[in-house]
Order: sequence, then C-alpha cells, then structure tokens
Amino acid sequence: HAMVDRYAHIKWCVPGKFDGLLDASGHKLALNSWCIVRGNAFLPATGVTAWRVQVSGGGHRTLKIGIGTGMRSRGEGQEWAFCAQTGCASHGLQDGSGGQQLRQLRGPPVRDGSTVECIFCANTGGLGFAVDSQVLQPFPAFAGLATEKVYPITGATAASVESISPDVGASHEDMDCDQTVLCSAQQQEGLSLKRPCTGADSEDLMMEQLEDIMRRQKIDVFKRRRTAPPR
Repeated sequence: HAMVDRYAHIKWCVPGKFDGLLDASGHKLALNSWCIVRGNAFLPATGVTAWRVQVSGGGHRTLKIGIGTGMRSRGEGQEWAFCAQTGCASHGLQDGSGGQQLRQLRGPPVRDGSTVECIFCANTGGLGFAVDSQVLQPFPAFAGLATEKVYPITGATAASVESISPDVGASHEDMDCDQTVLCSAQQQEGLSLKRPCTGADSEDLMMEQLEDIMRRQKIDVFKRRRTAPPR
C-alpha cells in the first residue's frame, strides 16, 4: 500500500426512497434496487485517503465501489470503480455512454461479509483497492485521475453496504469524509509529490512516483494501529 495519511469514515447521501435506506448514523446503506450512492462530502485534495466498507446480503457480489466526479443530479457524474461482479476496474459516465471494463484485477473474490478498501492518492490521482486485507493487483488500478471535487461512491442491489471505522471495536468519532483522522503522529514522508507537467509520459511518471512510495513504505492498511497526533 501507499503510505496512508488518513482514514475516512464515510457518511453517505440518502438514496432514493425506492432504492434503499440510510440508517441513523449515516454510515450504513440497505440497498434494494440498483443505484449509485455518493458520500456526502468531497475527499481531501492532497495526500492519501483510505476508506473501508463491509458488504453483506445476497447481493454482495453486485458491489461497486470507488470515486466519482461531476453533478449526479444533472446526469453529469462519472466514476472510477471496482466491480465485484466482474473483478474489473471500470470507468463509466452516468448517462451510460463510454462505460467500459478497463482491466481485470487479481485478488480474492468479494464474499458475504467481506471488507473492501479504497486507497486514493490525490497527489498522483492514483486509486487502488483491497479485499479482505489483500491488495488487488495491479495497484493502483488507476492513475492520473481528477483530484478536485472527488467523492466516494458505492452501489449494490439486495445488499447492505456499511462504511466502517478503521479501528473496529475502538471508540471512533463519526466523520464526514472530508474530516480526517491522522494515522500517525509523525508526518508521512514521501508524499510531497508534485503533479508532473502534462505530456505523453505524464501518466507513466505518476505511476512511477506512486510505485516508488509503495516500495519505500511497507504498510498494512488494515492492521496498522492508529495513533492520533497530540493536540
């Protein structure tokens, strides 16, 4: 994994009344019919943010999770996501045009009760995924994505999708996804990346930068103990 600056405990927007329900905490969706639900705040525009969901129910294999941009209320949304049904990383437009399966990801299948994690590096526009603590390869699945006004998304049918705290069993303050908890009291090194100049090889440069961070920082995103910085 890339060095993670923060974990986000996502609060979701309320789905359409025929699509599903959102519980009182704002973290758990019970989805009846297929729909995409976005987080209620944008992700930070710098550093690496990770978030986790637990999916359960008969439709667990319908899970889709990732990031989106654009005004969904105007039909302008686009998304980059992991699709559990196909095991692919996909990019699509809300209006249905240009949707395509981009690449097959290698890793464990999503099961009833699985935890799926998204890791987003805003400095490089890199997005990767993990299922049940195992990173899906290649990682990151995407690079060079938009980093301004990006929000988390999820979708499923006949399934429960819950954004879970990184420290299960520990006290944890509910947060909108633009409010963050630092994982370490130390400032993470290696993340002062500059977005390279646009050019034919800019995406390759971004991939190389992100891979270099991952080589230099050995992280277990799921098992790492979070320590809050002193106030």
